Amino acid sequence: MEERFLIARINHSHAGFFAYVTFALNQACYAWENGFRPVVHFGPRSGNGKNAFYSEKHGSNMWDYYFEPVDGITFEQLMERITDPQDSLTRDNVGMLNNASLWALHNKRRQSIFSYPYGDRRGEKIDEAWYRHEREKANKLVEKGLCLKPHIAEHLARTRKELFASTDKVIGVHIRGTDKGSAEGPNDLMRIVPPSEYYPHIDALLDKGYTKIFVATDQTQFLNDFKARYASRACSIDVLRGDSDVNPFEVDDDKGYQKGLEVLLDCLLLSGTDYLLKCTSAVGEFAHYLNPALEGIDLNLANRGSPEAWEEVEIKRSKVMSRVKEGPGGQKRSVRIPLSTSGRDNTGYCFHDLQCATGLGDRLLDSWAAISLMRLAMGNTPIKLNWEDGRQFPGFKAVYDTSLFSLQDVEFVDAPPAGALSLPRGFSMTEKNEKSWHKLEDKNAQFILQTGAKFAQNPPPTLHAQRNWYGLNEMISETQFVNAFIDAATATKPSPLVETALPTDIEGRFGIHIRLQDKLTDYPPPWEMDEIQFRHIETRLIKHATQLIEDGKKLFVCSDDSEYMAEFIALLQDSGGDVITSSPDATLVEKVGGHAVLDYFALSRCKAVIQGTRFSTFSLAASLMGRRTLVNLDRGHSLRLSAINNWRSTHPSLKFL
Repeated sequence: MEERFLIARINHSHAGFFAYVTFALNQACYAWENGFRPVVHFGPRSGNGKNAFYSEKHGSNMWDYYFEPVDGITFEQLMERITDPQDSLTRDNVGMLNNASLWALHNKRRQSIFSYPYGDRRGEKIDEAWYRHEREKANKLVEKGLCLKPHIAEHLARTRKELFASTDKVIGVHIRGTDKGSAEGPNDLMRIVPPSEYYPHIDALLDKGYTKIFVATDQTQFLNDFKARYASRACSIDVLRGDSDVNPFEVDDDKGYQKGLEVLLDCLLLSGTDYLLKCTSAVGEFAHYLNPALEGIDLNLANRGSPEAWEEVEIKRSKVMSRVKEGPGGQKRSVRIPLSTSGRDNTGYCFHDLQCATGLGDRLLDSWAAISLMRLAMGNTPIKLNWEDGRQFPGFKAVYDTSLFSLQDVEFVDAPPAGALSLPRGFSMTEKNEKSWHKLEDKNAQFILQTGAKFAQNPPPTLHAQRNWYGLNEMISETQFVNAFIDAATATKPSPLVETALPTDIEGRFGIHIRLQDKLTDYPPPWEMDEIQFRHIETRLIKHATQLIEDGKKLFVCSDDSEYMAEFIALLQDSGGDVITSSPDATLVEKVGGHAVLDYFALSRCKAVIQGTRFSTFSLAASLMGRRTLVNLDRGHSLRLSAINNWRSTHPSLKFL
């Protein structure tokens, strides 16, 4: 029988170590069920960002740092076989799942491991039987596909010997802090369980003869609390921890291997304890997967709906964690300012802190979302917006001088006012804010986007679906949201400096935006592309542009890659095309982000905007603001699967070629 292989890969950055292990095992399960041999390859990129546990000096495949191959062959060995002319194996025998299939595999497929209820499993009855069933599936997969590297097993044995005496009866404690609560899942299962809820269980076990407490936590303060209460009976390993709501693995540094090793050792040590007290988390669940005989309690599950679990957890350091109050059954009790669609006469101003600190398109789309909601809720109340310089991803920093443009009756401010809530800046696929409105001094209010932690994920249909969360009238139609959004977009204007720098004959030209740089990735999500996908788009772009030239149309081209843009323009000019690009003067170039802002407004004046990339919010926002036709060349994806689909209501003139 012909051998077939499935490459297991990661498609979700900002996920923890054992989420990655879960991704690998779920794909291995799928492969085995469908006649493939799974081969895990976790490289430096993880779908929409960096692989936080990758370390170049430890090798090109993160999986190989810690585990043996799941089916007896490494990725490197597979590649050697494919390139060996004496081996009958070819690339046709090797495949991988696309992103849509991967998300379906992890969020929907019942055969997959679910360490807690997310995706389509959220609506199910979640109890001990639910967890027992998931653990039984996981135990079999772990037994079949998860094997430690010898040096990891040796490290584990040394650490156990250092921590525990042979006579110790050990209580395992896994307590999450930092970013727990940002993952998708029922609110009461995602809340941070404070140390005070662990203490009664620990005290009872100590009375029964347990002698040692092993504490695994990502939060420095929590470890200090346990050691202060239990002194030498509490122990831990020396790992990277956080003292705020930022998980240590999210910090961009060169400690990827160390971070993975530390959480793996924590989990392995927990699995070897005599009784486990845990919260809802993949780390604690994997302790049960590794040791089916391990007994214990999940305190998130045990205290669901309990009034005693309403305690607010606050990390009193330089950064305060988001606090959530829980009511019966896990209902969030967020305090909202009463609103109506007619505005509030007693409000001085409305402040919005823009969490999206990435590119210009992302920022503008989220700004327009916030403005449209504030206008629907507060009428013509003055708006102040903090357009932060900050960075979102390692190695990517986008800054734009706000003197170069204006938003709809918005005043830009350099910092939040007194009393404003501090909001996260890191991108998350799942994180949502807990409040929509926050009272400030002197009858002022702070407005907060629910999905402000996710860049450019606030199109009008989403805002309409969230209208109750924002305290808006249930009767407001989706059309009203669309109109308010478009009003905010079209009211965006260039400064006189930018206006005078626009090409004099920009009107009537067809604008081409070629977005490359970080849009090119090995394993792209729907808003990025790999080299093969880009070359397909490039072929269609050249064909489309050449046809426009033959039809007598004039072109405008802009790109984040000046070298590629010069070659592309030369190609079009060789075909007889009238092609221009922007030429900012020295005064505009000196402004931070000046050239990008000029290109943006130039695109918005073109007759149509053509995306020479799979997806870009820069050109999407320009076409929306200018009410121009947007042309997308990613024919390999249906509109339903495209990231552009979220914005269809604002783009009636959307064309796929």
